[in-house]
Amino acid sequence: MTLTLLWTDALIWLLVGMIALWGRMALADPLVRERWLRVFESPLATVSALVLLAYGLIALLDSVHLRLADGQVRSVLDGVFHHLLNASERTYSAPFATHEYVKSVLQQGGQVAQVYLPLKHVHPGMAVWDLLGAVGLATALVGLLRWGVPDFLKGGIFVRAPQKAFWGT
Repeated sequence: MTLTLLWTDALIWLLVGMIALWGRMALADPLVRERWLRVFESPLATVSALVLLAYGLIALLDSVHLRLADGQVRSVLDGVFHHLLNASERTYSAPFATHEYVKSVLQQGGQVAQVYLPLKHVHPGMAVWDLLGAVGLATALVGLLRWGVPDFLKGGIFVRAPQKAFWGT
């Protein structure tokens, strides 16, 4: 495996470098730092920043490409989700579906019939586990929004300043 730099990757990393440089310059100015700390006094701003950070990390994982021994170029994100690359279906279907979205033409017993074929990579009972996973994720998100950011994330820029009244009284 060798590291391969695509021009889109170079642009993304240039953008990250520029944002990091801007952040360093902004944190050096006490007035700008104080304004950003006031922005992050809001729990909504803090959670929004965490969501943007998660999307940014996913984009950075997708912007590091490796050339494999067989000549294919894959991103690190492709390596993380390699099981999904190998388990693709012929057509897309609805969530929790067990059969394909379009009918296929088959010959059954000497007659031609159009039927919905079962999906290859769906296992019996898998929909129940997917649904339970979605419920668990929603429960965790509600807990995060209700009780705030866990203590291990409350460092650096996410440290809250004392709450002040809206009108400065």
